[in-house]
Amino acid sequence: MASPASPPSTTPPSAKRPHSAISAPAAPGTTKATKPRVALLYLNTLLASHAAVTHTIRALLLTTTTTTTTNGTTNEPTTTPPTDTQILTAFATSPSLPAILTTLRPGSISHPPSNQTAQPQPQPQDRQATPDEHARLAEAYVRIYAAQGLPLLELAPGARELLAAMARDGVRVVVVVARGGDEEHAHAPDEDGGDDGQDGAAAVAVGLLERFGVAGLVGGVMVVSAAAAALPVDGGAVEKGEGGGAFKRVWDGMVEPWVKGGRVEELEVVVVSRAVYDLGAAKEIGARGCWVRGFGVEQRLGMGAGVEPDLVVEGLEELGAKMFAADHGELEVVELMDGDDD
Repeated sequence: MASPASPPSTTPPSAKRPHSAISAPAAPGTTKATKPRVALLYLNTLLASHAAVTHTIRALLLTTTTTTTTNGTTNEPTTTPPTDTQILTAFATSPSLPAILTTLRPGSISHPPSNQTAQPQPQPQDRQATPDEHARLAEAYVRIYAAQGLPLLELAPGARELLAAMARDGVRVVVVVARGGDEEHAHAPDEDGGDDGQDGAAAVAVGLLERFGVAGLVGGVMVVSAAAAALPVDGGAVEKGEGGGAFKRVWDGMVEPWVKGGRVEELEVVVVSRAVYDLGAAKEIGARGCWVRGFGVEQRLGMGAGVEPDLVVEGLEELGAKMFAADHGELEVVELMDGDDD
């Protein structure tokens, strides 16, 4: 069912009007906003990827040893695999795979052998990795994720129901694949030998959606690079953008016209992700950002980037329940208050 028609605008000509009606919150003290007509859902939010991510990181780092030095004597190398919490925390706080691997690299997480006092020890490997080292680790991560991580992925709880409800209600869905963070699996080498992996990113995303039986509920796939290169893919259309503002440029030039289909209208748009840093894209295009925070890591991670979500839900089930409530007209806004520590 289509969204209710918006009332005539009362915005003064000199005032900035948001691109999206959903980005104009209700009056203070209320918790309602109009339901979106377009949803940009980050792929990582539709997937339950904890097992895949933690397995891949351990396979990558487990066999790499660290050494400790005490009183000039080098001890036997010790292997210290990161815990689930350490791995998921690293992915929650950064969209950059090099930064994640720097946090988790051998030497960053270490413990002295059991016969020594647990005190900080000099770590020869505690240094900035070189670009070549980052590249080798990233390539290895992609290979391991493609071979061993992808089979461990599952659809996140509530994802199928949310996508089906959106399809029934006429909400257009575009899945966003981020280059970096826990979406690096989308950049496995192309089957056709492509050298940049971006076409492969879209292909892997579509393959996952097909594998879980939800591809027919999604209108398109948009691949966005953490390195500021963007690639939208819909019906074979491909365009790259370089430099800052790539997300907005791709939205304005490709995705928004495709969604509108030639119609002149304001769109109610929501960007949904479990990583707060992704929601900066919502501000770029005048949309509302929804943070799905119930993924088992520290709730405040990522807030340091200065990105404040407009909506906060614990999971996709909650988002679907609020978006498609009996009144069919409003999406509840859950405010993130300063004192919210849960």
